[in-house]
Amino acid sequence: IRLLQLEQDGRPIIRGSITDISERKRAQEALRHSEERLRQLVESSPFCIHEIDLDNRLKSMNDAGLNMLGLATADSILGTDYLSFVPERERPEISAKLAAARYGATVNFQLHLKSGQIFDSTTKPIRDDAGQITGLIGITQDITEREQSRQRLQLSQFMLDHITEAAFLVAEDGSLRDANPAACRMLGYSR
Repeated sequence: IRLLQLEQDGRPIIRGSITDISERKRAQEALRHSEERLRQLVESSPFCIHEIDLDNRLKSMNDAGLNMLGLATADSILGTDYLSFVPERERPEISAKLAAARYGATVNFQLHLKSGQIFDSTTKPIRDDAGQITGLIGITQDITEREQSRQRLQLSQFMLDHITEAAFLVAEDGSLRDANPAACRMLGYSR
C-alpha cells in the first residue's frame, strides 16, 4: 500500500495505490528454499567441496573437506593459497592445471601428501550470468584406501605371475577362474 497526501483547492486529499506482491513473496520464498537445499547438499556431501578465487585463495570449504584436513573450522584456511596444501613436488603440475581451469577447462589431478593420504580432485570454473569466470569449484575425495587396495592387488598379481609353482584360482562352484603362467605351462595352455 502506498499513500500520498496532496492538497487540491486548499483541501487535503489522500491518494493511494495497492500493489499485489504475492508473486514476489512466493519467488523470494522459493529462492530461499532453493538456497537452503543447495547449502544442505554441499554440507552433507561426503566429498570435499571447495571454492577458490582467481588468485588461488580458498573462499569456502564444506565440513567433509575440513575433516580431510583435520580441521574443526574453516577460519584458519579461508584466504589461504590453495597451493600451500599441495606438496612442493606437485605444485608446478597442479598450478598449471588450476591456470587451465581459470581459462575454462575442467581439470583432474591427484595430491599425494607426506602423511600418505592420496586425494583425487576435479576443478572447474564458476561463471557469472555473463559467462565470465569468477572463480573455481573443486570436488575432492580421499582415495587413499582405494589406492592402497589397488597397489596390494597389483603386488599380489605380480607375485602370482612370477612364482615358479603352479597356482590356480578356483571359484566356489569348482570352476577355474585364473591360473598363473607356471600353471598354464604345466597344463600346456597359454594365458
